[in-house]
Amino acid sequence: IVAALALAATGRPLTELSSVLSPANVPVSGALAWVTLGATLLLTWGLARLIERKSLADLGLPIRRVPFLRDFVAGFLLAGLLFLSVVGVGIALGWYRLRPSAGPAASLAIAAVALIVLLPAAAVEEISMRGYLLQSLARSWRVPGAVAGSSLVFAALHSLNPHMSWVALVGLVLAGVYLASAYLKIGRAH
Repeated sequence: IVAALALAATGRPLTELSSVLSPANVPVSGALAWVTLGATLLLTWGLARLIERKSLADLGLPIRRVPFLRDFVAGFLLAGLLFLSVVGVGIALGWYRLRPSAGPAASLAIAAVALIVLLPAAAVEEISMRGYLLQSLARSWRVPGAVAGSSLVFAALHSLNPHMSWVALVGLVLAGVYLASAYLKIGRAH
């Protein structure tokens, strides 16, 4: 999902998704993504403890909490809703159309690779942008300023992606607002 959104945001055709998620890149990309997630959790925990005097649970990461699976599924569904709304609007406006570029087996392999590599990358973004930055800014700038600030930082970090356009940047700011609002509504990072 994230890879497809990234391709759409950079103006590249979705037919490139299979080359982006090539099996040749999975071991390195997957390992790097999971190591980055671990480092982000460690850094966030350290900053929260030492500077903010907060726990990971205070930042919306109640890892020991019993309904973790329910929360994970809810977050996954919210991400799917965001994706479907973006794709639905794009299709309705004629910006792009869906057509199969791979058979069922290859499509399942691409989806599995996407989960292995992109799930931890998405978690890193949620932990850093909504789990830590949004809440830290809210204590100083109140909620509207925190949503605006974290959304702008989210878009600015993505602006380093190749082929970034102003339209994609505006979409990323709006995605940041959406994700921050979802976080504030449920009080947890997913």
